[in-house]
Amino acid sequence: MKSNSEIAEMSIIPMLAAVLTGQIAIGPGSERKRKSHEVQRGVITSRVTRRLFTVCSVLGDRLRELDEEHDRLHDKPVELSAHDCLEFRNRLVRLLSRRDMLKNLLWQSIAEEHPQVTANSAHIRDGWLLVDEDGEWNDITPVTDRSNIANSFISRVKAIVTGARCSVGEENLAPVGIGEEVVGTLDDERVQTFYSLMDDIERDFHKALPFEEVSARLKSPGDMTLKEVRGLHVTLSVFKKLSEKSRSLFWCGVRDAVPEASNLPNIGIRRCCEVVKLPVPDDEADEDVQLVNTPFGPAISIKVPMPMSGALEQVLQKLMGGKRQR
Repeated sequence: MKSNSEIAEMSIIPMLAAVLTGQIAIGPGSERKRKSHEVQRGVITSRVTRRLFTVCSVLGDRLRELDEEHDRLHDKPVELSAHDCLEFRNRLVRLLSRRDMLKNLLWQSIAEEHPQVTANSAHIRDGWLLVDEDGEWNDITPVTDRSNIANSFISRVKAIVTGARCSVGEENLAPVGIGEEVVGTLDDERVQTFYSLMDDIERDFHKALPFEEVSARLKSPGDMTLKEVRGLHVTLSVFKKLSEKSRSLFWCGVRDAVPEASNLPNIGIRRCCEVVKLPVPDDEADEDVQLVNTPFGPAISIKVPMPMSGALEQVLQKLMGGKRQR
């Protein structure tokens, strides 16, 4: 079993491998008590889900420790340099991004066990109870096919991080562009496979919602019942979030595998899996890097674009009001 200190310092691939293969002990679950108005909707029994919850708690504790450590250093008579604070901030941002990513995977794992969670506002209470806070529960299961990636995303992530599945493709990668600087090469095939996972999402999206069917519905939205409209929106949201999870996993893996890219605000992937530093147009300089407030103090929010492809992008953009990424 991995210790909490070991887990907190792991890069994303070995961390996920440890969580998904049972190398960490399961904690007691949520310490938050169920409130009188909250209604129990289920119990989390999946050991994978419980381990994901546990590792999120471990990272949360480590973030608090780092924040306290930084405060103690500032209280000492020796003044910290701007470089020291920048290094601390970068470390904090990396840990925050991992914690947020694992939270997203946690709720994906919960949704695979309790599919209706995707259409509702749910919380974890009293260990492993699943509750809603408003007493309303939408009876919507977005994707009924259990083999669809919407219901098997976590098992596919496990196959990738353990090396059981490798699918490396460069056909959609562009050459290095003008103004782009090569900072390294992505050699880890597990990370490369996360890029290919986008193809799985698009294929299974079309299985769940055939493009012709969605287009027909959009032409006659008045013919749909309120529940059908809600169901369509929830299903689209599920695949949109899966795309975001895949992109986050990929770019986090890139930053771990290519140290020169770890603290760059804008990076890209090019042919031969070369990682490049992207130039930022003046009018978008503040768009991808933002200072945000967190419970642990200020941090940098970094968004790295990774384009979606084909009809999935078109439908998601039209129905979800999304903005095309570069």
